[in-house]
Amino acid sequence: MPKTETILQVFAASPNDVAEERGALEEIIRELNTTWADTLGIRLDLVRWETHTSPGFGDDAQDVINEQIPTNYDIFIGIMWTRFGTPTQRAGSGTEEEFMRAYERHTQDPKSIEIMFYFKNAPVSPSELDPDQLRAISEFRSRLGELGGLYFQFNSIDDFRNITRLHLSRAAQRWTKKMEANGVTQPAPHQPEIAVTEENAPVDEEEGFIDLIESANDSMSNVTEVLTRMTEATQELIEKFQERTEEANKLSTSGGSPSLKNAKRVAANAARDLEDFVKRMEVEIPLYSNSFFTAMDSFGRAATLSSDFGIDNSDDLQDALNTVTGLRTATTESYSQIRGLRGVIEGLPRMTTVFNRGRRNTIATLENLLYELNGTNHQARDVETLLSELIEQIHNQ
Repeated sequence: MPKTETILQVFAASPNDVAEERGALEEIIRELNTTWADTLGIRLDLVRWETHTSPGFGDDAQDVINEQIPTNYDIFIGIMWTRFGTPTQRAGSGTEEEFMRAYERHTQDPKSIEIMFYFKNAPVSPSELDPDQLRAISEFRSRLGELGGLYFQFNSIDDFRNITRLHLSRAAQRWTKKMEANGVTQPAPHQPEIAVTEENAPVDEEEGFIDLIESANDSMSNVTEVLTRMTEATQELIEKFQERTEEANKLSTSGGSPSLKNAKRVAANAARDLEDFVKRMEVEIPLYSNSFFTAMDSFGRAATLSSDFGIDNSDDLQDALNTVTGLRTATTESYSQIRGLRGVIEGLPRMTTVFNRGRRNTIATLENLLYELNGTNHQARDVETLLSELIEQIHNQ
């Protein structure tokens, strides 16, 4: 029986230093299309100049691409890392020109296109960095903010997979609602009976919607536990430094100049406190990052299965939503505390070699922790929105 299928075109724009991400995007879209088959009535079609253009002539190479790829696609995804790209006759780079064409459509009709931009933060060899390219990226990123844009940053290819899977799932749900509002119904799931034989017997058990939500909840619990321990460690360091400050004050008010030996003893104790904190964080931060990655991966994959999950499981989703909201509140408080501690550590005088090393290592650790917490907040906010949409979707069924 014929079925109606809505095709959403996803256009990927980027310089050539994020080829791995472009390949991952193709994999994610293939995965989503497979998962959504016969359920959402939506299929994503990835549009890239490599696959949707042919040789030709114009004002420049980008002009040829513009002519062959019209701007009637539905989702624009931009990616940048260390390269801004090659200038065209109309913009600072091909990627910038492609973004501006998409943004012009957005200004004319915001509902006609979704624009998503991602910046990669992974380290790169200094010899491969071009200051002019980095400056152009920084200026472009600032310009996005001035235009009212919200961009996302990621550290690794796994981070990129997680957030794009999540964002594309949300985009598909928004399109589903739009279709329903226009009277277009979703096709009923079609699951033909297939006799299981040795040839087609499944090798691995596929995780279902409930499995993924449970996995996400368990991982979020782990994240909360680790965050609690990191917060406690931070508070302990603050209290210890209050003690060290009191010790230093006693030395300076005891009459006469404090002895070099006593001052060095205070510095050694403070250095030990800093190094102990760093060692604790070296264990906790990877646990935090890995647990949060698992939670985001599970939430993202669960979102792709939500359309064929028929029973009312809104209570479970509400519990998950409460967990995510609680985590985001806790990370906001912890971020403020750690940022204050970093300011204190940065303001400490350079006393001894050992202390200076501990001070330097602690500042680097706090910077890493602040980055992790900031990323958590951004992604948790997306998951909150996703879960709220899923709950609303169930209630409206």
